Amino acid sequence: MILSIALWAGLFSIPLALLFLIPRRTRRFAGLLLIFAVAMIVIAIFWPVTDHRVSAPTTHLDQAMPVWQFNERHSTRIHASPERVFEAIHAVTADDILFFRTLITIRRLGRPMTAGLQADKARKLHRAGVSKAEIARRLRIGRTSVRRILA
Repeated sequence: MILSIALWAGLFSIPLALLFLIPRRTRRFAGLLLIFAVAMIVIAIFWPVTDHRVSAPTTHLDQAMPVWQFNERHSTRIHASPERVFEAIHAVTADDILFFRTLITIRRLGRPMTAGLQADKARKLHRAGVSKAEIARRLRIGRTSVRRILA
């Protein structure tokens, strides 16, 4: 965290030092600021990063990546039982999440939706009596994908 602050302080100080070079009376200050900025950037880039290691591998992630450099933890207290939380997670659909479709479109870079994201639409069409081939044509997905969804 401190190193990232040092890096950003150095990066923001360079344009500021260049601005202070314009008036003649602040050129000495600009030179000192420029030296400070370059020093902060060099320190932030070349400071060694500490390695963290897994004491005893318990998950597949621990086995795949037993050594890492950066550690971050987030927590949120939820006043509900674990069963209630999992029920709520499983009950959520893509339409319930604000901006979900927009974010997925950005992630896909404009490519058509994958079959898994259209599973609800495929099931709804199948319940309405539409054939599997017609579902595939309407949703622009493969017939095999439709069979997998409806299986």
